[in-house]
Amino acid sequence: MRAASALLLVCSASCSVAQQPPRVVIDTCLAFGPPESSAVAILPLRGRLQDMDTGAQPAYRLFLPDGDNKTWRVGYATAGVEGADYLFVNSHRGYLAQAVSLDAPVPRTVQSLRNASFALLRHEGWRYVCMMEQRSSAGRAPGRSAFVARIPSRMGTDLQLFYASSAHPG
Repeated sequence: MRAASALLLVCSASCSVAQQPPRVVIDTCLAFGPPESSAVAILPLRGRLQDMDTGAQPAYRLFLPDGDNKTWRVGYATAGVEGADYLFVNSHRGYLAQAVSLDAPVPRTVQSLRNASFALLRHEGWRYVCMMEQRSSAGRAPGRSAFVARIPSRMGTDLQLFYASSAHPG
């Protein structure tokens, strides 16, 4: 009986861990253009970002792309406090501070939301949210970074963000 309980505990712990998105999904988000593979569909949410204050003294400032549609409410929230920023899709939140690094240290905030682009991706029946940012730093070539997460099927479940970066293409 104890062995069965231990096995059940291990299975439930491993089943709740979010899987890393496939590399083709991450690469499509970083490129933020037509996917190299026809297996990935990308729906960019174009337009400038809207800064939406949530009150007289908002705890968070919300940034929503103009292209936001009624089915998928995608955006970014910042509180001005380190570790509190998050990406959201409908009721799902993914905190940048909890993102899993795939190749570089994870920033706690977006460098400039003016340089960020949002998209929804579809691959093998799963939907993913993507936020790509063109980053720059003194003395280094500009590059791109991306936060990617599979959108959970259950409402209210947190997003598990994965962070990747690349040298600027071209």
